[in-house]
Amino acid sequence: MDITSSMLHSAPGGLETGKAVSPTATAARPTAEAVAKRTANLFGTAGEAQKTAPTMRRMPLPAHVELDIDRGSGRVVGRFIDNQTGDIVRQVPTEEMLRLLAKTRELIGTLFDEMA
Repeated sequence: MDITSSMLHSAPGGLETGKAVSPTATAARPTAEAVAKRTANLFGTAGEAQKTAPTMRRMPLPAHVELDIDRGSGRVVGRFIDNQTGDIVRQVPTEEMLRLLAKTRELIGTLFDEMA
Protein backbone atom coordinates (compact mmCIF):
# COMPACT_ATOMS: atom_id res chain seq x y z
CA MET A 1 0.00 0.00 0.00
CA ASP A 2 1.56 3.34 -0.98
CA ILE A 3 1.36 6.52 1.09
CA THR A 4 -1.50 7.98 -0.98
CA SER A 5 -3.75 4.96 -0.53
CA SER A 6 -2.93 4.78 3.17
CA MET A 7 -4.03 8.42 3.50
CA LEU A 8 -7.22 7.57 1.64
CA HIS A 9 -8.20 4.86 4.11
CA SER A 10 -7.25 6.36 7.44
CA ALA A 11 -7.71 9.84 8.79
CA PRO A 12 -5.72 11.50 11.59
CA GLY A 13 -6.68 10.03 14.92
CA GLY A 14 -7.19 6.56 13.48
CA LEU A 15 -10.69 7.15 12.09
CA GLU A 16 -11.54 5.19 8.98
CA THR A 17 -12.96 7.33 6.19
CA GLY A 18 -13.45 7.12 2.47
CA LYS A 19 -12.13 10.64 1.89
CA ALA A 20 -8.56 11.50 1.00
CA VAL A 21 -6.53 13.24 3.68
CA SER A 22 -4.06 15.91 2.71
CA PRO A 23 -0.47 15.09 3.75
CA THR A 24 -0.18 18.67 5.03
CA ALA A 25 -3.38 18.54 7.08
CA THR A 26 -2.77 19.65 10.63
CA ALA A 27 -4.63 19.08 13.85
CA ALA A 28 -6.59 21.87 15.50
CA ARG A 29 -4.37 24.54 16.98
CA PRO A 30 -4.03 24.40 20.76
CA THR A 31 -5.42 27.24 22.81
CA ALA A 32 -3.17 29.65 24.68
CA GLU A 33 -4.25 28.06 27.95
CA ALA A 34 -3.26 24.59 26.74
CA VAL A 35 0.15 25.84 25.66
CA ALA A 36 0.69 27.61 28.99
CA LYS A 37 -0.31 24.48 30.90
CA ARG A 38 2.00 22.26 28.83
CA THR A 39 4.85 24.74 29.28
CA ALA A 40 4.29 24.90 33.02
CA ASN A 41 4.39 21.09 33.17
CA LEU A 42 7.69 21.03 31.32
CA PHE A 43 9.49 23.96 32.93
CA GLY A 44 7.64 24.70 36.15
CA THR A 45 6.68 28.30 36.82
CA ALA A 46 8.19 31.18 34.91
CA GLY A 47 10.34 32.16 37.88
CA GLU A 48 11.77 28.65 38.17
CA ALA A 49 12.57 28.58 34.47
CA GLN A 50 14.50 31.84 34.76
CA LYS A 51 16.45 30.58 37.77
CA THR A 52 17.46 27.32 36.10
CA ALA A 53 18.10 28.69 32.60
CA PRO A 54 21.80 28.92 31.78
CA THR A 55 23.11 32.40 31.25
CA MET A 56 24.22 33.06 27.71
CA ARG A 57 27.42 34.99 27.20
CA ARG A 58 28.38 36.58 23.97
CA MET A 59 31.54 34.94 22.71
CA PRO A 60 33.77 36.81 20.29
CA LEU A 61 33.73 35.26 16.84
CA PRO A 62 37.01 34.46 15.07
CA ALA A 63 35.86 36.06 11.81
CA HIS A 64 33.45 38.63 10.46
CA VAL A 65 31.54 38.97 7.19
CA GLU A 66 31.85 41.75 4.65
CA LEU A 67 29.33 42.12 1.84
CA ASP A 68 30.14 43.91 -1.39
CA ILE A 69 28.87 44.11 -4.97
CA ASP A 70 31.21 42.95 -7.73
CA ARG A 71 31.13 45.50 -10.54
CA GLY A 72 31.96 43.04 -13.32
CA SER A 73 29.27 40.46 -12.55
CA GLY A 74 26.80 42.61 -10.61
CA ARG A 75 26.64 39.92 -7.90
CA VAL A 76 26.72 40.29 -4.13
CA VAL A 77 29.99 38.92 -2.73
CA GLY A 78 30.37 37.72 0.84
CA ARG A 79 33.83 37.52 2.38
CA PHE A 80 34.61 35.87 5.71
CA ILE A 81 37.60 37.71 7.15
CA ASP A 82 39.79 36.52 10.03
CA ASN A 83 39.69 39.10 12.84
CA GLN A 84 43.30 38.57 13.90
CA THR A 85 45.09 38.44 10.55
CA GLY A 86 42.66 40.26 8.25
CA ASP A 87 42.99 37.45 5.68
CA ILE A 88 40.02 36.31 3.63
CA VAL A 89 39.06 32.91 4.99
CA ARG A 90 36.37 32.24 2.39
CA GLN A 91 34.61 34.12 -0.37
CA VAL A 92 31.21 33.35 -1.86
CA PRO A 93 31.03 33.29 -4.87
CA THR A 94 34.70 32.54 -5.61
CA GLU A 95 36.91 34.77 -7.76
CA GLU A 96 36.77 32.21 -10.56
CA MET A 97 32.97 32.24 -10.52
CA LEU A 98 32.91 36.06 -10.53
CA ARG A 99 35.20 36.12 -13.60
CA LEU A 100 32.96 33.57 -15.35
CA LEU A 101 29.82 35.56 -14.54
CA ALA A 102 31.42 38.82 -15.72
CA LYS A 103 32.52 37.22 -19.01
CA THR A 104 29.05 35.71 -19.53
CA ARG A 105 27.46 39.09 -18.89
CA GLU A 106 29.84 40.70 -21.39
CA LEU A 107 29.12 38.07 -24.07
CA ILE A 108 25.35 38.39 -23.64
CA GLY A 109 25.68 42.16 -24.00
CA THR A 110 27.70 41.73 -27.20
CA LEU A 111 25.14 39.28 -28.58
CA PHE A 112 22.26 41.70 -27.97
CA ASP A 113 24.24 44.57 -29.51
CA GLU A 114 24.79 42.51 -32.69
CA MET A 115 21.11 41.54 -32.86
CA ALA A 116 19.95 45.16 -32.61
